Amino acid sequence: KMKRNQFHVFYALQQFQKRWILLLLPLINALVRFDLAGLITSLIAEAAVILILGAVSLLIWQNAWWHLGEEGLTVATGLWWHRVITLRPEDLACVEVYRRPLQRMAGAAQVTLYYAHQKGKVMLYLPWRDARPLADALMKGPAPGSRVYRPKGLDRVGLAAVSSNLFAGVWLVMFTWRQTAQVLDQLKARGIQ
Repeated sequence: KMKRNQFHVFYALQQFQKRWILLLLPLINALVRFDLAGLITSLIAEAAVILILGAVSLLIWQNAWWHLGEEGLTVATGLWWHRVITLRPEDLACVEVYRRPLQRMAGAAQVTLYYAHQKGKVMLYLPWRDARPLADALMKGPAPGSRVYRPKGLDRVGLAAVSSNLFAGVWLVMFTWRQTAQVLDQLKARGIQ
């Protein structure tokens, strides 16, 4: 019996992102009716669409799996139907492992498999602990004497910069809110509405 490995939860987020256009449908009602009741109805429908899309994305994630065996990498996706593909190492031209800052914080990695003999690619979201060994196994490891880029210090500096920008942005919004409230209070005290 083959062990079925689970994708990272970022796979569910990717499935949600693929269907984001459905989020615009309830807003059309608000534009057509152009009143408060239409807006409230649209917001309720929007919340329902978000919940349904989230549930479907989680179900798709729960039913998707991958397995690395002697015949290659087997990937199964889908909800009611499964699309199962098997990729042998000789079918692949390149395996790319990439981690965005949010994926780094969540322990995920985006693994992109590029076909050797045809156009196209397969994108997987895996836990970081599985992504690197999978890439090495599919590409038969790094060539002897080759240098592999392994980001170190500057990636950490970049993450610190993004975090500090986030905190500075939140602080700026809070400061602006407070200043605006003070100006409005001063105008109200002078009798200017």
